[in-house]
Amino acid sequence: MAISNEDYSVAVENVIKIFRHRLDNTKISALRGCDLFVKHGEIVSIIGPSGAGKSTLLNVIAGIEKPSSGQIFIGNIEIQDWTDMRRREFRRRYLSIFSQHPRENFDPRMKVHEALRWELINAQWHSSLIENRIEEILNKLEIINLKNTPCGMLSAGEAMRVSLAKAVVKKPFVILADEPTGQLDTENMQLLYKLVKEIVKDGTAFIVATHDVRFQTVSDRSLLILDGRLAGEEDFETLFDVKEHKPKDEKESTISKKLILDSTDSLRIPPQIKKRLNVSRFLNIRHEPQNDFVTISKHESDPGIPEEEVIEDKEIEIMNFTRERILDHSIIEVNDITKFYGSGNNKNVILENFDLSIKQGEFCVLLGPSGIGKTTLMNIIVGIEKANDGEIIISKIEREDHSKITKLDNRFKEISYLTQNYILHPYISVEENILLPRLLNGHSKSRKTFKKIREVLQHFEMEMYKNVFPTELSGGQQQRIALAAALFKNTEIILADEPTANLDSRLAKLVMNTLTDYAESGRTLVVATHDLTQIRPGYRVIKILDKQIIEDVIADEAYCEKLKDQFSLIKANQ
Repeated sequence: MAISNEDYSVAVENVIKIFRHRLDNTKISALRGCDLFVKHGEIVSIIGPSGAGKSTLLNVIAGIEKPSSGQIFIGNIEIQDWTDMRRREFRRRYLSIFSQHPRENFDPRMKVHEALRWELINAQWHSSLIENRIEEILNKLEIINLKNTPCGMLSAGEAMRVSLAKAVVKKPFVILADEPTGQLDTENMQLLYKLVKEIVKDGTAFIVATHDVRFQTVSDRSLLILDGRLAGEEDFETLFDVKEHKPKDEKESTISKKLILDSTDSLRIPPQIKKRLNVSRFLNIRHEPQNDFVTISKHESDPGIPEEEVIEDKEIEIMNFTRERILDHSIIEVNDITKFYGSGNNKNVILENFDLSIKQGEFCVLLGPSGIGKTTLMNIIVGIEKANDGEIIISKIEREDHSKITKLDNRFKEISYLTQNYILHPYISVEENILLPRLLNGHSKSRKTFKKIREVLQHFEMEMYKNVFPTELSGGQQQRIALAAALFKNTEIILADEPTANLDSRLAKLVMNTLTDYAESGRTLVVATHDLTQIRPGYRVIKILDKQIIEDVIADEAYCEKLKDQFSLIKANQ
């Protein structure tokens, strides 16, 4: 196929990517003949369930992974056969990767203009062009006032803007983003959408792998990937929330899908149609030349879907929190906490004279804009960060006469913490990652232990990956494994920071049901989230703004419906 700059910014044709397990050399097919063609200045969303191949597709485009076969063109430059070093050099100069954790994109000690200058120097721009380009992009993204601000002092919204400026400043062919809105509140998500629309006007393409329903509103196209192949193009809501929109009599409803005929002339039949036709292998296709109409039906020789392979597509029922196991005494006391970063004119106060009391057995949800202090608060509770003033008391696991070292050690043992980065050890298997926190807590391993691990993996639909290394998993799969490890630690207190950020709506419900079930057993849950649709009746909702709690309520049905209406209104406005 002849590709030129006039055709596409990115062209991926019949790409296959096979990983081999490090221990037993087992083949894992992540991409199976995948095609993707993205025009200059186009915004494309790649959507699909966890493990479908979204992250792998971005990695082969970026040259981070080398495809097993197929062709990849960036502009009119074919890159798939290059060495790792040459692909890395090309990526440094002509591609950009936008992280879902904006602060990971720059050195916190650098000022904003220094970070942008280094990006251009690294991309081998001529020195005479650098200053003008920095001024141009800072003005375009309306952050010229941040030019001399240290990157470590930026708010969440500012960090997102600067991170985007850093991605676009070198005029790349394409910006690749993997779940860029996972950790952003609605206001900053809307800002990101606006900025992306602006930057693609110069011809830079933007490809995003996402579960976020709202990103579809700014995409020129949303493409569904299933089992390593692009399968179709359609509205995002019909892919992941079909249960909420389908008519009551599903059998009488019409299914209309825009399918993709790939470079091998293959066409994937949507699962809904395959299930409705009860077809396993043989289809009959008929073309009527009079009206140029094509019909597809089950061939008479097809045996149908075997009974053992029929999977009931049951909707996950939402579990409310009954609050029956909550005790009267507090297990977490946050007393007059103040936390700030920097000093003098660069002092950034996150929490100030902050008080919070959490009862044993409560399910507390922290809401608030990005950068408001939710993660900082949880880090202080766990002991990862130290408050500048005030104290934290965890009543069930520490006493006043305990030393600071003893208190920190007890918190490590008795609190499970799922961070935004879902930290996993890259050189041990999924099964061993789940086991590791319990071993560090002094527990021994046995057949019974491994049986329980398999049950946990089965619950999170990850059993087949037990011997896989975390680096071989997608972001959503890693998140589920990190949550499984946190829960398997079996502690009285569980903290989770954005536990559903990289999951589709069905898996998000599964995770929130699991956390709710743990709270029903008498454990204490503290969860930070931006997903208003996951708030359940019975949760204690704590809204943080301007360094303080501005709302502290027990959610009921009416309150949850109000939050969902807010979410729907945001989508409508977009």
